[in-house]
Amino acid sequence: MTILNLASDGLHGQVVTLAAVAAKYGPIDKDELLSACSVPGNMGRLRAALARWLEFGLFTEEAGKIKVNLERKRGAPLEAALDTLPSVCRRLVLQEQHCLPLTVTAEENTEKGGGRASDFARGLSWALAQDIYNLPDSANAIETLEGSQVNGQLTIFKNYTRWPGLRSWARYLGFATGEKDFLFDPTEAVRGELSSILGAGETMAATVFLDELSTKIPVLDGGIYRKEVEANLRLDTWRKPAEGHLSMSLSIALRRLELSGAIVLETKADAGSVAKLTGRNYRTWTSFTHVRMVGA
Repeated sequence: MTILNLASDGLHGQVVTLAAVAAKYGPIDKDELLSACSVPGNMGRLRAALARWLEFGLFTEEAGKIKVNLERKRGAPLEAALDTLPSVCRRLVLQEQHCLPLTVTAEENTEKGGGRASDFARGLSWALAQDIYNLPDSANAIETLEGSQVNGQLTIFKNYTRWPGLRSWARYLGFATGEKDFLFDPTEAVRGELSSILGAGETMAATVFLDELSTKIPVLDGGIYRKEVEANLRLDTWRKPAEGHLSMSLSIALRRLELSGAIVLETKADAGSVAKLTGRNYRTWTSFTHVRMVGA
């Protein structure tokens, strides 16, 4: 199973609880950890969540003791370490060893040939490539939309009960916002990687910045997972961004980060390649040649 199968692999809230208890008391006996985090009726999911995230590397087990792999600076409160959990989980789940092989064909009855997180990477890559402002809410409508777009060589979701799982994990990992007004918006995921790409006050060419970003978050424009998914979409039913334009999802993230004062999107004369942001109804918001980091 995969993390999108909430019934079998647990909920992100259970992962948070396991991590919090392990961070406070670990290394902790495995059964003691499960007992401390359980409520009536959830032990099966809790065990599955721990098993999956042991595979992903969030937890390690030695001699029956569980440790959570969160960096905690000496003297810093536990909450500071737990604040990094979404970023740690995001980086772990998107590692190639967990997502590749990415492609699962419609003829395959199981996902044994794909990576453990391949359906999450496929589903998120596909969703972030869409018109995010008009993406349907229901699993049935998503099934219809996917069926109209894929070329028959790729299956995005093996089972449409996993659509709620994608929305839930996407929101927790920084790729979506809202609940009733849900939107695939990767602002927080991008924010989480800014300091690993740019130093405070540093300016970088847009093309270099976007390449670095897609390497760190491969479900975004130009990332290896995103490119593989897009290569299997029909251009007569899926609208590719115009030449030089970013997807709506990455565009809203960069726009929000600029408005919040985290970055500045600059345009320099004779700077070469220009990147353009795509807004609602595919209109062009603005263009930029460089990205400058404002703060740490």
